[in-house]
Amino acid sequence: MRWSEENAFRDIKYPLCLKAFRSKKYKYIIQEVWARAILHNFETEIVVNTTIDSGEMKYEYQANYSEAFKICRDFLRIHDGKTILDVEGLIAQNIEAIRPNRIFPRQKRFKLPLSFCYRN
Repeated sequence: MRWSEENAFRDIKYPLCLKAFRSKKYKYIIQEVWARAILHNFETEIVVNTTIDSGEMKYEYQANYSEAFKICRDFLRIHDGKTILDVEGLIAQNIEAIRPNRIFPRQKRFKLPLSFCYRN
C-alpha cells in the first residue's frame, strides 16, 4: 500500500513543481501547495473527460500529463471570458503512446542544489 502512495506523490511532485517554492514564509508555502493541488485536481478532471481517438494505430494513447498541466495553467491565467481556448483539443493533441513492457535503465545524473538568496 505504501508503494502506490509514494508513486502517486512522485507523479504529483514533479509536474506541479513541488521541489522548489517561490515563497519564504511557511503560510505562503502551504498556500502554494494547496493552489497546485487544486490545479492538479482541475487538470485531472479535464484529462479524464478528454477523449483520445487511437484509431487504427499500433498502441493505445494517453494524454501527456505534464503538457496538460501547462495547458490548464495557461487557461486559468488568460481566462477572461473573451478568449476562447479549446483546452480539451489541445490536450488531445499532446498524447503519448502506452507501450507495455518498456523498461529503460535509470539515468544516473545529479542536480546541483538550489541556492536561496536569503541564506547566509
